[in-house]
Amino acid sequence: MKLTLLGTSCMVPTKTRNVSGMYLDFQGTGVLFDCGEGTQRQMNLAGLNRNNISIICISHWHADHVAGLTGLLQTLDAKGGEKKLTIIGPVETKVRLQHLIDATYCNLELELDVIEVGETATLDVALDSKDFIIQAISLKHGIPCVGYTFVQKERYRVEMERIKAQGVPAGRHLAKLQSGVDSEYNGKILTVSEFATLIPQKKFAYIADTGLCETAYILAQNADLLVCESTYLAEQESNAKKYNHLTCVQAAQIAKECAVKKLILTHISQRYSKVDVLLAQAQYVFKNVIVGEDFLSEKF
Repeated sequence: MKLTLLGTSCMVPTKTRNVSGMYLDFQGTGVLFDCGEGTQRQMNLAGLNRNNISIICISHWHADHVAGLTGLLQTLDAKGGEKKLTIIGPVETKVRLQHLIDATYCNLELELDVIEVGETATLDVALDSKDFIIQAISLKHGIPCVGYTFVQKERYRVEMERIKAQGVPAGRHLAKLQSGVDSEYNGKILTVSEFATLIPQKKFAYIADTGLCETAYILAQNADLLVCESTYLAEQESNAKKYNHLTCVQAAQIAKECAVKKLILTHISQRYSKVDVLLAQAQYVFKNVIVGEDFLSEKF
């Protein structure tokens, strides 16, 4: 998996930071998390093909997270073909998306599959595919808002050198091994324990705009990579509580308590032109943390 940050600013774009958006590439499947204004251009600058987007996950319907949707949908629609786009979001996503479309002369032929996530205090599966699942959980932001996990399912890698040493060629007959089931080929027993290796699941978690809440901890648990909003410094905790946001220290505490492997801070207030203090405060609590910058890419 490869994650590219497209916007890391809180509420308004700055000279160096666009508003919220990030792109996850999973074996050619493109998943866009939030779509602030200018997201298409950010993808151009990052060298990403927006036509690869097949899933969009919306955290909530504040403009800095969705204002780029209309233009993106029109661009994807203009490509033609029988493209299907899945859009996942909190309650009211269907009607609010339609409001965006109706606000412009936009006769979309693009097939949209809109999935609404109800308010839930547990991780619910929003989308389940052969190779991955997307889960969602409610966050605390004053309006319907959800955080997401993208989990690559555990899988088996067939050890082809061992297979070939047994005189067995590559082919569809190895499908059972790839799914973790012993197989047979021309009388030869191919066991999973000997001819396949279990690749454990990988988990990406996104904590969007939220005040400190229990569901943020549930979301982050054991994530290989956590991208978490970090609007304020620790001394602005009262503002964070007032506006349902997190401080960098709170984000770091979540990562530490949830055994996260790596933390990226995002949704940075425009008041912080330099992020050294944000980083220092977070690192005091959790060492493996960086402050996200636009176009930062992370493979995991």
